Amino acid sequence: MYSAMSPSPIAAASLGQVYKARLKSSGQLVAVKVQRPGIEDAIGRDFYLLRGLGFLINKYVDIITTDAVALIDEFACRVFQELNYVQEGQNARRFKKLYADKQDILVPDIFWDYTSAKVLTMEWIEGVKLNQQAAIEGQGLKVLDLVNIGIQCSLRQLLEYGYFHADPHPGGPFKLSDVEREQMMELRGRVLRIWGLLRSSDSFDPSLLQPIVQVLQEPEARVFGSRVAGGVTQRLAARLLQQLLRIPPAPVPRSS
Repeated sequence: MYSAMSPSPIAAASLGQVYKARLKSSGQLVAVKVQRPGIEDAIGRDFYLLRGLGFLINKYVDIITTDAVALIDEFACRVFQELNYVQEGQNARRFKKLYADKQDILVPDIFWDYTSAKVLTMEWIEGVKLNQQAAIEGQGLKVLDLVNIGIQCSLRQLLEYGYFHADPHPGGPFKLSDVEREQMMELRGRVLRIWGLLRSSDSFDPSLLQPIVQVLQEPEARVFGSRVAGGVTQRLAARLLQQLLRIPPAPVPRSS
């Protein structure tokens, strides 16, 4: 299937590792994500131990009202879905359709003939990390414009589609000029005003955008773009901990 492949991974993650390869049929460069051997067994053992802990929590920890075992089972189900690379490819395809009208957002194509539950083959894309400011400006681009694109994309995922990329990878810190910093703070003010309007609505759940607001309230707003995206993943983990460790409200004393 591949006429060439890098001898070692060019990127690694907890569940898999990525190689740079070339398709034998067309000569096109691709990124091949390969699942780590034995990862299903390792994760299965981890959740087996967690479920045992969940039973103990349900039986002996009265302060926690949530069914810990049910929560762990739901979490395990989601994790095992992540092990199916066909599902990941379908998610990428759906994301690509949602942003087909945005020329500034590019989602790699999936090569389905070279994809299975444990191997995902994607279009290879050359790029520059966000922290490589000189290289970005050398291509006639502005860092602030890229950050704004990321902000708009994140807000659109949360507010318009409800379908978002839950595992983003920020490129790193970067420096803004005084003019760019002023523009960023102006944008910060606009988003905070929108936040105020949304909070005044009875049907709006403020916790949905809490990661964004936390970032906006920080004095240093220049890492806003990457932190907004990172907040999405943090919220998913926070939801699990909040449900697991939630303290029930104290009973209201009644007058005699």
